[in-house]
Amino acid sequence: GGVRDLLGEDSERGILVKPQDISAFTLALSRLIKDDDLRRKVGLRAREFVRERFTKDRLIKDIEKLYFSVV
Repeated sequence: GGVRDLLGEDSERGILVKPQDISAFTLALSRLIKDDDLRRKVGLRAREFVRERFTKDRLIKDIEKLYFSVV
């Protein structure tokens, strides 16, 4: 998956802006700064996403799978 997959539908875990688009970045950052509820929800969803998908056991299995696919 790409960045869109990491952020989720409707920017539930972050706000996607085009590369080098300073105006869009500024607007997204301003939106998060001004909206406490949005900032809190996005942060909690992002944290939960990382906790679920990047556990030590899962990373070990992924590394083993990669290792055995090239051996």
